[in-house]
Amino acid sequence: RCVAVPANDACASATAVTLGAAGASTTVTGTTAGASHQANTAHCSSVGRDVYWRFTLAQREYVYADTFGSEGDTQVGFLRACDGAATACVDDACGGAHAQTAAILEAGTHLVVVTTYGANDSGAVRLTLQHRPVSGAESAALARGAFTLTGTTVGGSSRVPACPAGTGRMPSPERIYTWLTCPGSSGALTADSCDAMTTFDTLIQYQGTAGNAAMAACNDDQGSTTCRGAPDRAAIRTAVINGAGGHLLTVSGYNGASGMFRVTGNRP
Repeated sequence: RCVAVPANDACASATAVTLGAAGASTTVTGTTAGASHQANTAHCSSVGRDVYWRFTLAQREYVYADTFGSEGDTQVGFLRACDGAATACVDDACGGAHAQTAAILEAGTHLVVVTTYGANDSGAVRLTLQHRPVSGAESAALARGAFTLTGTTVGGSSRVPACPAGTGRMPSPERIYTWLTCPGSSGALTADSCDAMTTFDTLIQYQGTAGNAAMAACNDDQGSTTCRGAPDRAAIRTAVINGAGGHLLTVSGYNGASGMFRVTGNRP
């Protein structure tokens, strides 16, 4: 029985995707049945069947992709050009045969490749994408469980923080921490800058998407109730995370403030 070749079998004919609003999930479907393996073996798998999508970013963003709900053993990664190597290419995430990945990507057009692990694998593809604007090109991974983050925001890339609301606020340098969650995961994120090592008026912001719902929390000057004796410190206590997705925690300052910080908390 003849199987039709997918329209996005070749990288040059990648299917265009219009991403939803920042924080929202965009899901597209397709198939690797009838697809071939591209000549460029740097596109995740050296033998698997490849299909491609493309999207455009207006600014630097943190972009997440997963293939949960697809058939077969899949891999996923990002490309800037068809003749380049895939970045952030992942196989077998969350203890299963599907994949999830994330990367900070610059403004412009990018490709996402979904490929099967083996030459004989094929089936329906379900690709989910999420995106969030970021200031810096680098981030640090935040491990699951209790954490302590120490460093300085001095010299970091700057943007106007999401909180407090209002106009006339100056951009502040920030440090970015990222992590991924798996399907079925659930828990509360906590973070605060109460520690005496923190030397400036801090802001803590959480942004993420999980279970197809955009989530965010931002705090300034919560120290009056959480950090006794340090009213200009920040604390997040109510960010509940459910399901698979990509997440960011940023440490920055109020109205351009910067300095040394020590942030402690717990992430699911």
